[in-house]
Amino acid sequence: MPRLLVLLPILLIVACGPAQPTLQPSPPAAALIASPSPPAPTAPPAPSATAAPSATAAPTAPPAPSSTAVPTAPPAPSRPRVGVQVGHWKLEELPAELERFKVYSGTYWNGYDEWELNIVIAEALRDQLEAAGVVVDLIPATVPIGYQADAFVSIHIDGVTGGQAEWRRGYKVAAPYRSSPAGLALAKAVEQSYGQITELPEDQLGPSVNMRAHYIFSPHRFWHAVAPTTPSIMVECAFMTHPADRALILEQPKLLAQGIAEGILDYLGNQRQAGAMDNEPVFIPSLRPRAHATPLFEQPAAEASVEVTLDPTTRLFPYAQIEGWYMVQTQGDWELGWVRAEDVTASDDPQRPRTPKPSR
Repeated sequence: MPRLLVLLPILLIVACGPAQPTLQPSPPAAALIASPSPPAPTAPPAPSATAAPSATAAPTAPPAPSSTAVPTAPPAPSRPRVGVQVGHWKLEELPAELERFKVYSGTYWNGYDEWELNIVIAEALRDQLEAAGVVVDLIPATVPIGYQADAFVSIHIDGVTGGQAEWRRGYKVAAPYRSSPAGLALAKAVEQSYGQITELPEDQLGPSVNMRAHYIFSPHRFWHAVAPTTPSIMVECAFMTHPADRALILEQPKLLAQGIAEGILDYLGNQRQAGAMDNEPVFIPSLRPRAHATPLFEQPAAEASVEVTLDPTTRLFPYAQIEGWYMVQTQGDWELGWVRAEDVTASDDPQRPRTPKPSR
């Protein structure tokens, strides 16, 4: 019995020890993000017979002096974009408005269609431009409606028959009629670099009307054309019908591509250094004949042959203007020729296709 009396006080002491502190709920996470964190609560003293003195709060550190703001670096310039068209490639996919051009497959020699040679040069040009940081669109015969880029080049191979095949050779670079100053600068840069790198001569007869008035350069006539504000050129790289030129085409297509690429890169570099060049095309208002039986001449000369006669209802799109003459194309039957300036008057006829704009 005395032993039970001794154990009873001990059991009472263990059962009635000091109570554990109550845990406070944590603030919600949103509150921790939205508002400054409150000072951490003082931890409860460990249970002991004598209460421990509370610790003295550490002094708050003075705020660090604010540093001078570092200027923000200017954004990196965007990569230039260049359209590279493969002449005559995928002709069968031309849209309805360009249906008539499906039969024009270009030059041909010994089993080679022109597009098969054009695409080899175009792909080499694409690779060289992309290696220099340029974004390249490889474009078939169908140009996207109103295509826009920092530059556009259409790649072609030339060819002739008969006696000209013995002597005619070389290259030519053409900008469209009414080209902008930027377009003319692009043509000049490529013309210089191409001749220097390939060592080819310039074609003695120079760019043709068909090059400068090609459908890709005719937004007044077709929807599927390059925007007139996009600096654009066409390059006839060499003559497949001349043996010396043909050797370069078949054996050194990368060299031909290099001649074009360096000119484009030179143009793009000069454009960025000097600021954006003027890319607005030359504006000439639409024209109409003043009277019935207005002659449309083959050449800008009064003694030249007359192709057709025009009347005041005929809409004329002007390609070029020289002293006393306009080079024009009739809208509708698309006759091309020259009219005397005194025989026509300016009109407000729109310079855009007369057909509804297609969806794509």
